[in-house]
Amino acid sequence: MQRNSKIKLLVLLVLAALVISPFMVLAEGDGSGGGQNQPLALLASTPADGAQNVARDTQIKLSFNKNVVNMSVAANNRKCFTIVQGQNKVAFDVVMADDQVQPEGKRDIILVPRNSLLPGTTYKVIVNPGLQAKNGSSLTQAVSITFTTTGAAPKEQPTQSVESGSAAKQATMPQAEVKESAPNAVETQPEASSNNSSLTAPVDVTQKDTSQAASESTTQGNRETTGRTVKGLTYAGIIVLLGVGGLVFYRVKRK
Repeated sequence: MQRNSKIKLLVLLVLAALVISPFMVLAEGDGSGGGQNQPLALLASTPADGAQNVARDTQIKLSFNKNVVNMSVAANNRKCFTIVQGQNKVAFDVVMADDQVQPEGKRDIILVPRNSLLPGTTYKVIVNPGLQAKNGSSLTQAVSITFTTTGAAPKEQPTQSVESGSAAKQATMPQAEVKESAPNAVETQPEASSNNSSLTAPVDVTQKDTSQAASESTTQGNRETTGRTVKGLTYAGIIVLLGVGGLVFYRVKRK
């Protein structure tokens, strides 16, 4: 009897486990948080949207309803944020927790500006479409928040006064140039004379080279004439010697 009761109790526990298991799986979702069927959304931010007197060294914390820091989506999500001040973009770093070590930070992304923000200035943080959660869901449209830093806004310099100062400076510059032009004119005369002297030098050198070439050609002509004369005298001497030798030979033979 007791054995049958234990068997029935075991069967009931198994059936209960089979019935409860699907509900537990649905409750756990996909591990990204926020439920599998819910779209990715921005839940909160620090500073909040429209906040005033925000510290200039603030860090912007954005909290979502799903895991947005998992290694499968972290690289993509780092590119999905923009901070602007008017038409200017602000440089910042993206800080994400390791969801395996710090699971409590898996839905938070922190933006840290690299430089101190301007006082009394409004900034806009934009979360661009394409931000992804661990379960694959994406942000379908851009989300933005704005906040204003503490302090007084920097005053802009009046454009009119800057232009008038520049005009006055330009008006006085021709006088200074006139005063300085006289010494320059005086100094240019030696340069002109030096230029003239430098121009005449090549003419003298050319004439010298021409005369030297002429003298060399004359000397060479004289040398050629002298050589020809020597050759002529040599030939004449040989002829004379042959004639005298022939005459002597004839007379000796005749005797």
